[in-house]
Amino acid sequence: MRGKAGFDATTLGLLLGLSTCWSLVTPLSRVGGEAGVPFFFFPAVATLGGVIVLSALCARAGRWPPVTPAHLRLYVLAGLFGQAFPQVGLFLTVQHVPIGVVALVIATTPLITFLMAVMARAEGFSRGRAFGLVLGFCGALLVLVPRGALPSPDMVWFVLFGFFVPVAWAASNVWSRTWS
Repeated sequence: MRGKAGFDATTLGLLLGLSTCWSLVTPLSRVGGEAGVPFFFFPAVATLGGVIVLSALCARAGRWPPVTPAHLRLYVLAGLFGQAFPQVGLFLTVQHVPIGVVALVIATTPLITFLMAVMARAEGFSRGRAFGLVLGFCGALLVLVPRGALPSPDMVWFVLFGFFVPVAWAASNVWSRTWS
């Protein structure tokens, strides 16, 4: 049964379940690293879980994704830049930087995605969006500068490495849109 906003119980359950799983990635990465779990474990498990769930859904629907060279290129790039590289980068970064700072870095993903989309001409330029982009980055920098959120100036290099995560996600988003 659909509610006033157009959500049914399944949609709401999926939204809550996925958001709960997503919110656990960063703290579990920290705990896993402290426990000596190899950095590739979380991306491998997450990818395997996704493969199992999506394969089950495809089998149930009787529809499988196309398998052409162009599609395979898209799948590989989306898998590497949308899952593997960011998850490894997140796992490595969260071992050296406070989780709140990592969360702030991850929150720049929409800003970086918009910037890349404009550069790839997948989105049109607008002054309002550009102003929002600059304002968002300035806000992030105000929090991230040493003596702000970082206990040590040495962490700046790990924060900069952490920006690889939203850059990889943004690249995956833009490539998926422009190549699909």
